[in-house]
Amino acid sequence: MPSNGQGNTPLLEAMQVTGQVFNNQHQPVFSATVMTQSAEQGVAHTDVNGHYVLYLADTGVVDVTAARAGFGTLPALHDLPTGIDVSGLDFVLPPQDNLVVNGGWEAGDMTGWQTEPGASASVTAAAAHTGLDGLRFSSPATAATTLNRPAMLHWQVSQTVVLPPNIAQPTLSWLYQIIGGAPTDSLVIQVTNGTDDITREIPLMVGGWTHAWEDLSAFSGQTVTLRIGFLETGAREVYVDEVSIGATRVGVYPVRLPLISRQ
Repeated sequence: MPSNGQGNTPLLEAMQVTGQVFNNQHQPVFSATVMTQSAEQGVAHTDVNGHYVLYLADTGVVDVTAARAGFGTLPALHDLPTGIDVSGLDFVLPPQDNLVVNGGWEAGDMTGWQTEPGASASVTAAAAHTGLDGLRFSSPATAATTLNRPAMLHWQVSQTVVLPPNIAQPTLSWLYQIIGGAPTDSLVIQVTNGTDDITREIPLMVGGWTHAWEDLSAFSGQTVTLRIGFLETGAREVYVDEVSIGATRVGVYPVRLPLISRQ
């Protein structure tokens, strides 16, 4: 049931959208606002566990976004159908000081990124979690398996980032969706300073959008290269969106009350 514009009061004959709002380390964010771009259509606020319930009238499709003071701006999730209830619609708020250039590919191209010659990476609306575009990795079956060669680590895109020395809990955050591939193949994310690196391999198991993150505190004050690619063993299709590197802002602050006893 939709909001009446005064918060999250349900009205009659409406759909219900539920989910959570997280920070870049997948911690719940309290008191975030989830709303349609036309606020009169629906507004909700998250509880201490980051959960929200948004009520919408059946108006075809709507654009929905999440926000909270102290975080960066998250583009809207576009064209959400309003005919049926939706559950598990989660949002990840970016850091206010995002150091990644064009990490959501909202420029509509590869601005800010270095692309390997022959890389099978493209910017497309189909790969967008939020906003208008995301990054799509795709390829046909390669000779890697037919020639019985071992899997090769194949970088596709990269970007160099300078981490300030005083950044609080610098964190790499990204969303991905595996469209096709085999669990023996992997999406690979790496951050390296040229000597040391943090590398995450994600098996290509088909599923919905997933948030992942890595603590980069070991690289504070250093220049690092962020690389995204995959193990080249066969056909695959992967979407990546909302890549950010920035400070971690806590979404919920615990409150400790004094213990009072009556003697």
